[in-house]
Amino acid sequence: MLFSPICALMSLYMAVVYGILYLLFTTFTFVFREAYGFSESTVGLTYIGLGIGNFMGLAALGYSSDRILKKLTEKNGGKAKPEYRLPPLILGAPFIPAGLFVYGWTAQNASSVHWAVPLFGTLLVGIG
Repeated sequence: MLFSPICALMSLYMAVVYGILYLLFTTFTFVFREAYGFSESTVGLTYIGLGIGNFMGLAALGYSSDRILKKLTEKNGGKAKPEYRLPPLILGAPFIPAGLFVYGWTAQNASSVHWAVPLFGTLLVGIG
C-alpha cells in the first residue's frame, strides 16, 4: 500500500475524515441537548441530516461515476482503471469543510440560530 501513491493518499485522507467525523459525532449530544434543549430521545434524531446527506452523496456518485468511467475508459483504449472513479470524489470533498464550518459556526451561536441550520451543516458533511 505504501508503494501506491493513490492508495496511500486516499487512506490518509479517509483517516483524517474519519477522525473529524468521530469528533463531530461526539458534539451532537452537547450541542443539541444543552444549547437547543432537545430531550435525550430526540437527540438521536439529529443524525438524520448526516444520513440524508450520505444518501444524496451516494446517489450523485453513482450517477456520475459510471458515466465518467466509460468516458475515460474509451479515451484509454478500452482499459479501465480503478482511479477513473475518483474525479467525482474530488468534487464532493469540499462539502466536508463547508458543512463543518456551517455546523461549527451555528453551534457556537446556538442562542440566535435555529436548530435546523446545524443539521444542514451535517447534511453537507454527509454529502462530502
